[in-house]
Amino acid sequence: MAVRIDVEQLGLREYAVEVLDEDDDPGAATQHRVVVPSGVLDRLLLDEDDGAALVRATFEFLLERTTADALPEEMSLVEVAEEHEDYDEEMRDRLS
Repeated sequence: MAVRIDVEQLGLREYAVEVLDEDDDPGAATQHRVVVPSGVLDRLLLDEDDGAALVRATFEFLLERTTADALPEEMSLVEVAEEHEDYDEEMRDRLS
């Protein structure tokens, strides 16, 4: 499955994400708004500048487990970490 994940910073620790499944329906995309609390960055030993990379890695992680249209339009990475026990470890591995 060829998926394109576009991440754009909207504000301080706030991102817009567009997920496009280039195989299934080349014109279909989902849009999401993601908040990255400073506590998540601190816990993962990441800097503010790492926010976009963390959001991209998070979407790669989530898309291995579900489809883009099943993801909420708005989310906080705190919620993702609470729902997935392996989130912190996976993000450390992916971003190190």
